[in-house]
Formats: sequence, C-alpha cells, structure tokens
Amino acid sequence: LEKSLFMRREAFGEGSREVDRCAQAFVSACNSCAMVCLQAGNREMSFELLRKAEVLTKGTAYVPGVAARMRLRSLTLNNTGCFYRKCGKLHAALKSLEGGLKIE
Repeated sequence: LEKSLFMRREAFGEGSREVDRCAQAFVSACNSCAMVCLQAGNREMSFELLRKAEVLTKGTAYVPGVAARMRLRSLTLNNTGCFYRKCGKLHAALKSLEGGLKIE
C-alpha cells in the first residue's frame, strides 16, 4: 500500500484524488496496524507505523482535504498517546492526547 501511494503520487501528482484516497487508506491502515502491534507487544513496529501516519497527515501533499486530514491527524495523535501511555511515558502521552483533542 505504501509503495502504491508513492507510485500514485509520481503518476498523478500531489493533491490528486487518486493520491488522496490511497493516502487516507494507508494512514487508516497504519493506525489500525499500529494498535494491533502495540497490543501484541511490538512497540518498535507500532511506533514506526504511527510516525508514517503522522508524516502523511502533516501537510496537504497527500491528503489535501482539511476535514479528512484533521480527522486522520486526530486519530494518529490519539493512538500515539495510547502508545506512549503503554510505554510509561505519561507526559508524552498527555501531550499527544491533548493535541488530538485540540483538533476535535
């Protein structure tokens, strides 16, 4: 899915509908898989997936629609907060959760 996203970006360009749809699917998948990995105890993979989701929701290059990008960004920050809580990093968890809440 990740490779497909970058290939679509090259073929159709930033902000295209094809890139937008693929990016939204990829970010959602990253978030879902990150939580599954976290529950299974694979923190390294969980963190990597959350970072990918965070990068893709930072600007308008992949998800140009503000509402969709903010929804995905909020989801990612919430999941990142859960990740940090599970790791015992409570200050980082709170910061991430507050960031997600601010978007909502």
